[in-house]
Amino acid sequence: MTKYITNTEIKLLNDKAIRLNFNRAISDDFVKELKNLNYPITLCFLHNDEHYRLGIFFPNKTSINEQDITAYLDIEIKDYDKLAEV
Repeated sequence: MTKYITNTEIKLLNDKAIRLNFNRAISDDFVKELKNLNYPITLCFLHNDEHYRLGIFFPNKTSINEQDITAYLDIEIKDYDKLAEV
């Protein structure tokens, strides 16, 4: 099953990653420009035995970039478990 993350969840979890001083967060300018979509998580692994590092796929023209990109975000395990699966 693939997990997805909404732009609202990205904003909240990104702010939390910054507040918790995690290694990976997404630029605020990028997050502000995201459209209201479900973005697939294409990579997930346990990092530092404390949280997950996610690779989130952003298709072209759904963000400020004009090409497909993957951005990385560190989140707590409990937050990952709450994300939707399809």
